[in-house]
Amino acid sequence: MKEFLYNFYMEFKDKLKKLREEKGISKYQLAREIGTSHQAITYWENGINEPKLSYIKQLAIFFDVTSDYLVGLEDELGNKITVINSFNNNNGIISISKK
Repeated sequence: MKEFLYNFYMEFKDKLKKLREEKGISKYQLAREIGTSHQAITYWENGINEPKLSYIKQLAIFFDVTSDYLVGLEDELGNKITVINSFNNNNGIISISKK
């Protein structure tokens, strides 16, 4: 397994908005699909709060991605991501383990 440093950081809120826009649906449509309010989607996309695990699961199924991708433990290619020194890491440097 090859590891390398990768300067990349995309928050849940950014991933959610990107996935929703790529699918071409509104916050209302997404909310209806996963059984929540459009206001909850707005809060998640604005980083005001984050969804419960049950909604992360629904989002992963709906967008056909892994929950690990949504929460930042995996990149778009399925490579596992490990934060190096997470308590002191303010620059977004992470380690990605290639499959």
